[in-house]
Order: sequence, then structure tokens, then C-alpha cells
Amino acid sequence: MNASKAIRYSLLFPAFYFVLGMYLYQGEKSNLKGPQYVLYLIIGSLIVWGIGLFLGVIISSIVGSPSKEPIFYFAGQITPILLIVSFAVYDEYSKRQHEREFGNIEHNRSVLFLDSDGEIRGSTNPVYIKIAFNHLENEFRDKNDFRLNSAFSKKRDSTIGTNTSTFISVYFVYVTKDNKTLFSKVNVFQNKANTEIFNGDPMTNQDFMKAHGTQSH
Repeated sequence: MNASKAIRYSLLFPAFYFVLGMYLYQGEKSNLKGPQYVLYLIIGSLIVWGIGLFLGVIISSIVGSPSKEPIFYFAGQITPILLIVSFAVYDEYSKRQHEREFGNIEHNRSVLFLDSDGEIRGSTNPVYIKIAFNHLENEFRDKNDFRLNSAFSKKRDSTIGTNTSTFISVYFVYVTKDNKTLFSKVNVFQNKANTEIFNGDPMTNQDFMKAHGTQSH
């Protein structure tokens, strides 16, 4: 096989890059839809093919062995494939590692409209939700050890002397890493929190069932 024939055969690679690109990024969230997505894949495939062809030419020029030029051209095409696959594997590994370490933390805070620092963002959630949740997180050895399902609160007024303040009980329902659905009750009074119930069973706890039936937000 001569060099020109090897180059012609290398034209099969753009189709392979196109299919590989669709496979690697089929699960990715993207703003590109329909024809625009296909167009970007075609352009990307041709660019990668061009890079591979360029590498083949460079390797052939450096080695200077005409009889082995076809091998160099194919090597130039395979090199980008290996780089793309390696990057995809590393990217997937990084995502899984991040999910294991921070996935639940990020999910929990998004449920309560809290940012990465535990502050309320773009929500009507009252401040006591943040206070109660931040307190609950500190009850766990690892903040990523639970995945929040829901939260609700119950309020009652408390009078101390001539001052009336609101006593709030916030109930958090979550799933632990051993796949148990549990709840915790955190009381907030004058912006200070304390845990009354930790890792309780929502199916049997009378306090929880009574509060859940008359919940207020």
C-alpha cells in the first residue's frame, strides 16, 4: 500500500470520529440541538481527522522511510483516537469521583436553594431553614453521607417574660448511604439551632407523623 492509498483509506476515520463523538457525548447536557449538534460533530470530526493526517505527515517526514509511510499515516489517525478516549475515560472518572465525594452535598443544597457556602440564593426560603440545615450537616461525620428528600417546618410562639418569639421545628427527611429513609428534627429559636431527633424512623415516630400531617412552611 502506497502513501496516497493510505491517505484515501484514512478518509474512513472522520465517520468513525463522528460515531465516537455521538457515543461519548450522548449523555452530556448541551444547548446544541438537531442540525446544529450534527454540524458541530461533523466539523469536529474533520478537524480531528486533519490533525491525524498532519501527524502522519510529520512522522513520515521525520523518519524518512517511504516503505513505512502508510503505517505512519494510520498511526497519525489512531493517536487522536487514543487521546480522545483517554480524555473521556479520565473525565468520566473525575465526574464519578466528584459525585462520590460531593454529589449529595450539592443535591441537598440545591433542594433548599443554598449555594456552595450554605447561603440562601434566589429563594423565598426563610433564614431558619439555612440555620437548621447547616446544623444538621454538622451532625454527620461526612456531609455527603445523606441525600435530602424533603424538608418542612412547624412553628409555635414562645413567650419569655414580656417578649414573644417564634419557636420553629424543622424536619428533614433523607436517605442514608445504607439506603435507609430517616429524618431529623432540628429546633431553631432566636437563630440558634439544636437537634432534638437525629436519624429517627419517619414510619414509626409519633412526633414526625403528627407534624407531617399538620405541616406548615
